[in-house]
Amino acid sequence: ELLTVVAESQRAPFVELLAAAAATRRLRLLVTMRADFYPRWLAWPRLPEALCAEQLPVVAPGLAALFQMITAPAARAGLDLDEGLAARILEETGSDAGALALLAFALHELYEARNKAGRLTHAAYDGFGGVRGAISRRAEKTFQALPPAAQALLQTVFGELVEVDERGVATRRRLPRSRLASGEAAEGLLSAFTDARLLVSSQGAAGAVIEVAHEALFREWPRLRDWIGERADDLRTLRQAEAAAAEWQRSGGQASHLWPHERLQPVLEALARLTRTRTELAEPACSFLRPEAERLLAEMDDPATTHDRRAWIGDRLASIGDPRPGVGLRPNGAPNIDWCEIPAGTVELEAGHGEFRVERFFIARYPLTWWQYQAFVADPQGYADRKRWWKGLQRQDSPGEQFRPIGNCPADNVSWYDALAYCCWASARLGHEVRLPTEAEWQQAATGGQRGNTYPWGTDWREGRANTRESRLSRTTAVGMYPAGASVAGVLDLAGNVWEWCLSSHANPRQTVLGNDRWRVVRGGSWDDDCRIVGCVCRSGPLSGVRVNVIGFRVLCVSPILNC
Repeated sequence: ELLTVVAESQRAPFVELLAAAAATRRLRLLVTMRADFYPRWLAWPRLPEALCAEQLPVVAPGLAALFQMITAPAARAGLDLDEGLAARILEETGSDAGALALLAFALHELYEARNKAGRLTHAAYDGFGGVRGAISRRAEKTFQALPPAAQALLQTVFGELVEVDERGVATRRRLPRSRLASGEAAEGLLSAFTDARLLVSSQGAAGAVIEVAHEALFREWPRLRDWIGERADDLRTLRQAEAAAAEWQRSGGQASHLWPHERLQPVLEALARLTRTRTELAEPACSFLRPEAERLLAEMDDPATTHDRRAWIGDRLASIGDPRPGVGLRPNGAPNIDWCEIPAGTVELEAGHGEFRVERFFIARYPLTWWQYQAFVADPQGYADRKRWWKGLQRQDSPGEQFRPIGNCPADNVSWYDALAYCCWASARLGHEVRLPTEAEWQQAATGGQRGNTYPWGTDWREGRANTRESRLSRTTAVGMYPAGASVAGVLDLAGNVWEWCLSSHANPRQTVLGNDRWRVVRGGSWDDDCRIVGCVCRSGPLSGVRVNVIGFRVLCVSPILNC
């Protein structure tokens, strides 16, 4: 009670009083301390040596002693027990840690249920449910006395303290107290259930450990029993993952021991149903359960990651679900564009095409992906709607065949007319206008307004920053696989992967509307071009209606509605 009930301001004076009493020769002082509170007693600041100099551990009583602990005080108090009742109580109490607490529960309830003659009967014992009923009532009373914040953590804390086997049988497990007490509310819950003798705290090799006093708590307390029954599969799944995490740690953290997305996903879904998150788990489980997509994306920031590995990662992300904003669709089927802000500035085009003033605008971080273009193709009111999106444009009966139909790869085999029709459709779906960039706007996005930038990242070619002929992949990769190749504004894939259509006429870049000019500008180069062709100022001008597997596009807007 000194460590749990007494006000903190009164504890130190009381300990000082005990120390003074222990120093008095005419007094003999006996201090008793439960084993589960002993570590807290030793941790007392400036604990007087006189109060811990002589220690005598008291071992747990055996069955014979426990029998005497029931019958002898009862006889002394004039209470009679039905024949066999004491033995029955001991049998149901068991001898595990916390057995004395359970025995105290049962005997207190039995005393309260004695008859007028002072007899303790089997009927009275059965009336309150025996040891198990006493546990249930004590647990519910303890729970109801907790503040709401601590009550909300019941499932989280006890979910750690229970093991569920393949038969659905719940058993207890011991854990370090520090792993469970992650805050004031959790500490309050642990302390309340420990004080109520429903949890047992003891000293382990690495500090205090906690366990449930009796597994009957899992079976007899309806609040906990029903939750365990509903979540048995999830608890079992989590324990299996924790065992695998421990094995991964023993291997030295080898990547070959990590689980792929297909094995991780059921565990993460189980955690969600248990109202927990991965980051709440202790190590090594927290790191082991890191989603595969996160692990793969982290590799992209490593300059040592090869072209082949980047290409594989992109394909793998497409198969397990690419989590990056800007590569997929919104819930309503509209493209999810990740916009990058580009500052206003003056741009000088090569080959004497003059200077152009561009105002502030936003451009997509990535080229349009196959997922995003396919939504237009698959929409009955998309590519097939001749009247709404194709006015004045050349429309072929069927869309171009995607070179690599991988969702997060850039859309290719799209003509300039296809790209314009897509922009009309996307504008209607997004609720604000999107379009192709002019040639000057594209160059401003690539250089970041810094005229000295030969490439989006700076003045010099850097191997490993773009998918070009130097990569020897001979194909597109998923968008954004080269984060080190980003422009100043964070725009990716402006060099290599696919050429990108611009609004501008190749012969007259100031011409950006429909007209008789059949050649339109493409910028940025592709996977089939070498580093000399993919610079910020390099330009080409194919026919507007051509569809080839090295040309795609990205979209621009003046003022995006970012949270549609």
